[in-house]
Amino acid sequence: MKNFAKLFGIIALGALIGFSFAGCDQGNNGGNGETKTLSAGTYNGTPTGAKTSTNTENQTLNSVQNAGVLENMTASFEINTDGTMGPMFGSGNSAFLAAVVQQNGPLYRFVLGNDNTLTLETKLWAGSGNDYGNWENWNTRNANAIGANVVKSLSGSFNPSTGKVTLTFTYTQGQDSSSRTYEFTKQ
Repeated sequence: MKNFAKLFGIIALGALIGFSFAGCDQGNNGGNGETKTLSAGTYNGTPTGAKTSTNTENQTLNSVQNAGVLENMTASFEINTDGTMGPMFGSGNSAFLAAVVQQNGPLYRFVLGNDNTLTLETKLWAGSGNDYGNWENWNTRNANAIGANVVKSLSGSFNPSTGKVTLTFTYTQGQDSSSRTYEFTKQ
């Protein structure tokens, strides 16, 4: 009878641990070939340091329309329940990736890699009905080139232990670049 009680206790403990893991909100877990995304909610960020530049004399790169945005950017973004996001890294003239508020505007999402890296993807409207194209890596799209051949890129990671998201925003023109890293916490 004592062995039966011990066995039952071990099974109950195993079930409790299993249900505890199942209750953790990690977003879309990527099972069954699904894409892993961040969990729904609002993420607010703060800079982890000052803006870094390879050439502070490059006035085009560091203007307020380009990398100058990184000086005053109030960073936040919203992940929807379907894994897509409403980008809002800053606002107005101080936006890295402003939300496009229009019918059939581009869709965005962060995809979580097996190594906890984050890739920003975009999906553009194909031009009719609710038809969108395929998800593409936002960093490799030609649309990221803004005036004067300045290109924006974004790299990031997710720390599953703390739940924090780290993103580095970069502006590049030729050999020159300016970037700033932010750490985001889900509210």
